[in-house]
Amino acid sequence: MRSHRAAQFEEFTLKYQQLWLFALRNFPRMTNTTARKERKKDKPMAVEPSPIIWREFGQIAWLCEFRTDELDQLRMHDRKKEAMQQSFRQHGYRTEAHPTVMLKVADLTRSLGQACDMLVTPDFASEQNLSLLQRCGRPYEDDHHLDSPSLFLPQIYAVPQLQSVHIYSFFR
Repeated sequence: MRSHRAAQFEEFTLKYQQLWLFALRNFPRMTNTTARKERKKDKPMAVEPSPIIWREFGQIAWLCEFRTDELDQLRMHDRKKEAMQQSFRQHGYRTEAHPTVMLKVADLTRSLGQACDMLVTPDFASEQNLSLLQRCGRPYEDDHHLDSPSLFLPQIYAVPQLQSVHIYSFFR
């Protein structure tokens, strides 16, 4: 029988992995760092960090039982409402004149984010030997785009034993 301490450590490890996977999926929208430039393509454009993504990160961290003052602030601030207000102002609408519409749009945005239930099997192995740059550090733009839907714990733990000698870009 496993000890209670071992079970707690395994639970903590899974929660920690959950946060890391979220950050890996969303790093271009959490920071102003971009994925690496693909050969013969334009350099990816850096964007402002998304307050909505940071709030989601805070929500996940809170659900995973991490507690800090910063997480409290991330969770309590309604970033989606703030983003909707900003969008309304950019298009010339006064937010105080359209509060019901703005809240409905914010709710719709939330529901769209929750409706993305993708089940993708990640590729951990490759038939070709990828360069060290493709396997280490900041991912290339195309690789990040292809790998992001696989960066969820159920997909990673459901993958069978590797059948190839070479690892895929997913292992950065």
